[in-house]
Amino acid sequence: MRRVLASLPVQATLCIGVIVALIAIGRAADSKDHLASFAGGAGPFEIIVSMPFEPEAFHLSELQSAGRIASVEGTDVHLRAVRRDALQSLSWRPWVADLQMYPEGGDS
Repeated sequence: MRRVLASLPVQATLCIGVIVALIAIGRAADSKDHLASFAGGAGPFEIIVSMPFEPEAFHLSELQSAGRIASVEGTDVHLRAVRRDALQSLSWRPWVADLQMYPEGGDS
């Protein structure tokens, strides 16, 4: 009985490690999906950041560090002058649902 109880912390640690690894793999795959439409360009980019909710002050502040906010419409934020490294950083944010190129000739 003591051996079983002694091995429980090790088993729990291994289970948590596997769960964290699976989450990281899923996030990495999701990040690649976000960045697929930006494959050819070096930047800076003009993008639409979609969120599952309306952005609050914190989100807008974080987005301002990535580029210039041109407009906010509901759950979408139009950003200009976004560098590739900032784009990658945004793709990892849990509150970013989608990143898209801003359509050519679109209104500001």
